[in-house]
Amino acid sequence: MNRKNGNKAEKVVRILIHEIESIRYVKEWAKAANVSQSWLKKEMKTTYDKPPKIILREVRFEIIVFLIIKNGAEVTSLTVAFESGVGETSDALYKFLSRHYNTTFSELREYLLTEEPDVSFTWLEWKKLFGFYEYLNWREKNRNWG
Repeated sequence: MNRKNGNKAEKVVRILIHEIESIRYVKEWAKAANVSQSWLKKEMKTTYDKPPKIILREVRFEIIVFLIIKNGAEVTSLTVAFESGVGETSDALYKFLSRHYNTTFSELREYLLTEEPDVSFTWLEWKKLFGFYEYLNWREKNRNWG
């Protein structure tokens, strides 16, 4: 990783992770991070050697995997679709997984819960995941208020 702007790039990725539910496109990610799209594109390519749309896709997939592992067989495709920012329908999750990962939610869930794969994340850090999970729980409780 290029350390010149590495800290700012890391912050921008953390914003993506924590705001993923409301970020569908790179344009929305740039706006949430208060940076221009051109800066985001340049810095992600320079720092991580990947364009922002690939990072967005990878973060989204890691969150999908995390949600399945953490919640087990009870997790629904609708919940995962919403929490990962893929969309508000199970169909949106199906399209995302089939288009980019050649799998379905049911196949992925079965694989993750029965095969006990060695899962490693690039963008999410295991140490911080439980804080993220607590955030999801807080958000779920507060969403039902009002």
